[in-house]
Amino acid sequence: YTSVDVLGMNWALLAEIDQDEAFQGIVVLRNAVLRWGGLLLIVIVVVALLFSKSLTRPLRLAVIVADQVSEGNLNVPFEVASRDEIGQLLRSMKRMIAYIHDVATVAKHISNNELSIAVSPKSAQDALNHSLREMIANLRQLQDENARSISEIEARNQAMTAQNWLKDGISQLNAVLLGEGNLGDACNQAVRFAARYVNAGRGVLYTYHAAQNILRLSGAFAFTERDWLSPTYQPGEGAIGQVALERKPLLLERLTPEQSLI
Repeated sequence: YTSVDVLGMNWALLAEIDQDEAFQGIVVLRNAVLRWGGLLLIVIVVVALLFSKSLTRPLRLAVIVADQVSEGNLNVPFEVASRDEIGQLLRSMKRMIAYIHDVATVAKHISNNELSIAVSPKSAQDALNHSLREMIANLRQLQDENARSISEIEARNQAMTAQNWLKDGISQLNAVLLGEGNLGDACNQAVRFAARYVNAGRGVLYTYHAAQNILRLSGAFAFTERDWLSPTYQPGEGAIGQVALERKPLLLERLTPEQSLI
């Protein structure tokens, strides 16, 4: 209300409005805020659910992969589609699984005694591959030492076998010749025993006669004299004379039947 002066008279001007009409704008604004606020809340909840699902799914996959690797299973197939931090985590896990798989492959080759496998450390801090490389080098060295030791042992065994074979042959030859008084009989017995002992097809025994400086045929085994084979040789003459001259064995290989008796 307000006062109004009209022709010297004071009048009162009164204006009235209903309460509903007065607060109608506020009510409209309140209802609009409630509607848009509710809609915004629904959108936020939906977006939060979608974001949570997109976040927890790769995390759950990472947990499953980590559990499988912890149990020793390196064949865990999974795909990485996202490029965010979780995607980077999964890619790192892929590289880690590949690294462990390579190390397991090297260990399998070592267990199969395949020491030619090459080990390539990923970096200077790759302690595991560096250790595997040193282990392979040490195993190779140990293998070479064992091979040399085995070779030496086999050589000694062969030498001992040869010595025992020779000593046993001499002992048996002494037993065969025991009691033989005649030189011719003794030579025949000796060459026969020696030929059988060494599995020779034939054999001859020459004795040296110093007065004539010649070698004379004194015993034979499975041998028939031929015109071209002399019953006597001088030292240094032919293979027989050369053996007598040097007093050392002379091994002749790949001889013809005629040459085998010269």
